[in-house]
Amino acid sequence: MKVEIVSADHQNKPDIGANIARKWFDIDGVDMITDVPNSGVALAVNEVTREKNKVFLVANAATSDLTGPKCSPNTIHWTYDTWMLGNATGKAVVKTGGDTWFFLTADYAFGQALERDTTKVVVSNGGKVLGTLRSERPDHEKNSFLVRWQFGLAGIAAEAEDSNWAKRLTEQEAELARRYAPIELNGFPSWHESLAIEE
Repeated sequence: MKVEIVSADHQNKPDIGANIARKWFDIDGVDMITDVPNSGVALAVNEVTREKNKVFLVANAATSDLTGPKCSPNTIHWTYDTWMLGNATGKAVVKTGGDTWFFLTADYAFGQALERDTTKVVVSNGGKVLGTLRSERPDHEKNSFLVRWQFGLAGIAAEAEDSNWAKRLTEQEAELARRYAPIELNGFPSWHESLAIEE
């Protein structure tokens, strides 16, 4: 048996991932696609795989939509998913007293699925969700790593070294800082508490 492995960069964009899958299946004779570490791209590749009656082994994307509403007989989801993450974490936290939630959600397929699945388990176990704040990105930039936003965060973090920095912000500047907060890739930024209005 001869096995050939090919690879490509989908750039975390569903349309590019779907086009790569379509080319591989239609032109290059690929029989199976695996990996695809991005839920939005995986959902797009899932649809192309079903259409072409090929095989897709999901090893990194986590949206539970792949085994729920977008389930396909051509796709094997071989990893954790947002249902499991939401149920394991959400249930445990509510059962130990953490029954009031507010979501800071990455606004793409994985984040939306994790928020949805965790909300269901939190509410079904007696907890409540007060609201959600989604990181904002224009549609053409969703599922992309944005360096300029990282620079924006670095600028805010630098200002935040002065303990009174937030008091000097205009309302518009405070709103912009609030919108940057959910974009931090390594957890919520240390300066976010400074934006709270003291009464």
